[in-house]
Amino acid sequence: NDTCLNVNEGKEVEIVIAALSERYHVHADVCRVADYGDCSNRTRLMIVCFHRDIGDIGAEFEFPKPFYDEKALLHSS
Repeated sequence: NDTCLNVNEGKEVEIVIAALSERYHVHADVCRVADYGDCSNRTRLMIVCFHRDIGDIGAEFEFPKPFYDEKALLHSS
């Protein structure tokens, strides 16, 4: 359930990202925090920005791949 993107069809998120994009390379993703070892099963909107003054390196950012695999942990014991 990506609640922040469902409210007003995500228009507020679009406005924030558009405003940030004027000066920053913006990367946004909705992540399930349990995939990264958090004890909750919530989703979170993650926004990572790099100022355009540092060059195009900010455009190359990628969110890390999920590293917590509940099924692998259950079968490893």
